[in-house]
Amino acid sequence: MSDMIDRLDQVAKEAGELAQERLASPAVRAQLVVDVRQGVRRRRLITAALTAAVVVVGVAAAVGIPHFVKAPPVQPAGEARAPIATSEGLITYSDGSMQVLNQRGEAIDVPAPVADAPAFGVQTVGEACAVNPQELRQGWTTQFVNAFELMTFGRPLLVNEAGYHALTQGQRVVLDPSWRYNSLAFSVDVDPYVAPHIVMTTATYVLGQDGRIAFVGARMEAQPAIEYSGDKKAGTYTATLTSRGLVAFDPCPGVDEEADPAMASGLVQYLVVNMFLNDGHGHVAPLGTHTSWITMVKENA
Repeated sequence: MSDMIDRLDQVAKEAGELAQERLASPAVRAQLVVDVRQGVRRRRLITAALTAAVVVVGVAAAVGIPHFVKAPPVQPAGEARAPIATSEGLITYSDGSMQVLNQRGEAIDVPAPVADAPAFGVQTVGEACAVNPQELRQGWTTQFVNAFELMTFGRPLLVNEAGYHALTQGQRVVLDPSWRYNSLAFSVDVDPYVAPHIVMTTATYVLGQDGRIAFVGARMEAQPAIEYSGDKKAGTYTATLTSRGLVAFDPCPGVDEEADPAMASGLVQYLVVNMFLNDGHGHVAPLGTHTSWITMVKENA
């Protein structure tokens, strides 16, 4: 065993001396120098590449991160919408809009009037005579989607000594010559909780034989008559508003005398009614417009 160990020790010494001689040779030293320099250069290139990558990532982060973490600019809040008047379930806001409670306890939003919305006022004779009859749209034209939550069925009425008579759209009305006067009025069914807040303007236009407006009349209804009917428990409770009779007595310029409603027969007459919500403090908001027409015919004409 000791001979084997001694032999291994001798072999190891000889191998070490041989390696030392080879490392000491000029060719081996030169090759080692080349390998070391190449290794140093390779490490420097790797280090430089890593440094450049870090710089690129840093620049990208500096450019990109603000787009994600920077808070958007705060816009001016502007004028806040605030209530300025209240009246028994009706609220008026600073922007001209309103909110009203109906009989079911629902809050109905009424938007502020738009630029060309009807105004609560009476047309002058000149303005009324300038209306184009072809632009008068029959039936309802509402100012907002939920207007029919506040008002429903509207109808023209004929008023004479015998009282009020309901008319239909386009009806041919035969007048009794014994009646001293005939005028048009309007009635509409509305939500009973809203009825005290509704006001109207009524206007009538009589067309002459040439189709132009010949006579006009207008009136404001700040307190239309209110009649309540139906049963709350049965869900039939409602209110009906009725205007006063209106006669077209103002002639338009250049009207033929034969077009006089008191003398002629078969003249078409329009009735235009604008409805508004009134808070009682000087603020009104339009709800809708109802337009109807009839033909007045004298008996035996």
